Amino acid sequence: CQSTDRFMPPGGKIRQTVLQLYRDFLRLGRQKPGVADLAKREFRRHSRIPASDVVRIEQQVRRGKHLLATLSSQHVTGIGSIGPPVQSKIDPASTASKS
Repeated sequence: CQSTDRFMPPGGKIRQTVLQLYRDFLRLGRQKPGVADLAKREFRRHSRIPASDVVRIEQQVRRGKHLLATLSSQHVTGIGSIGPPVQSKIDPASTASKS
């Protein structure tokens, strides 16, 4: 592995780590619903971090690895989304009892 390190461009090692983490999330997403969507959304959101901000990228990688380990637990079967309540398409007046 050391022989490839000397041929890697600056920032290449961290990029390789980020891509591997992304692939690991996508693999886990095949088994657990919602994981792949979460990964795509979060990686896209954090793609705006400048490549020169290595400290911040490494921090996000650590957080991602921790989350991956948590989601890999056998006790986690999938993840859902949390957001504002969805408006019902049923008209409340039509469901009221008619007397």
